Amino acid sequence: RCFFTDTATPVISALSLHAALPIFVAIPASIKRRAVGLGIDLVVFVLIPTGMWVQGFSVGEPVPLLPLVLVAVTLYVMTLIAAKRSPGKLLTGVELIEYGSLKISRKRVFVREFLARPLAAFWAGVGLIWAAWDPKRQGWHDLLAGTQVVEVFLVEQRLQDQPGHAQS
Repeated sequence: RCFFTDTATPVISALSLHAALPIFVAIPASIKRRAVGLGIDLVVFVLIPTGMWVQGFSVGEPVPLLPLVLVAVTLYVMTLIAAKRSPGKLLTGVELIEYGSLKISRKRVFVREFLARPLAAFWAGVGLIWAAWDPKRQGWHDLLAGTQVVEVFLVEQRLQDQPGHAQS
């Protein structure tokens, strides 16, 4: 069973009677975590290959740009296929899910990353930062693809993180 909420406290207190069942709570990922994940993706897949290309010119041995781009795109796509999320999301511990479910198909991941995200970024990036104002922390790309970036907790795990929770 899974419950989606903006904050875990009401769901946890309402479900504490069902401790024998594994219950998951999905909370929209913070903008900070999303920004750090995007930053990691940009560094690994844009800045490092670009830096290698520029450095090649500075030492007089230019590195062909096409192989660098192909390697970066291949690594990104392989991570999406294997983990169903970007490396930045993987390292920050957030999940990409279909809205209202704890699962996501690879097809929906690709729709989000390669169709919806470019559309969201097209209008001066407003669609990407829209998540900062959206109550469910969804950018335009999430809304278009029917996805959400969340932190998922087992209820017991989240209870132990709560201040004043006595362990039994």
